[in-house]
Amino acid sequence: DSYNTKFDICFIDGNHSDYNIIMEDFEKCLKVIKDDGIIIWDDYDPNKFAVKSVVDDILKRQPEYNAILVPFRGHLFGNTAKEMGAGEVIMSRRKLF
Repeated sequence: DSYNTKFDICFIDGNHSDYNIIMEDFEKCLKVIKDDGIIIWDDYDPNKFAVKSVVDDILKRQPEYNAILVPFRGHLFGNTAKEMGAGEVIMSRRKLF
């Protein structure tokens, strides 16, 4: 798998329940993203989905990655309760903030 073009951003929003498929999505991103590119993970949630486990494992095994959680559910629209600890994760090898 060789690619002539490298991308600045990858957005992972696919399978939410199968750890291996989610990890494969990450590995595919690594093939097409620039070394200091940004990976955005959808549906990082401590109470459901396997996304959290994959992201947490990557951060433990590969300390060169930095990550920021952006909680947004209930923060933008309507009168729903604000969820904390869940949302989008922005990950990169570059320093984030």
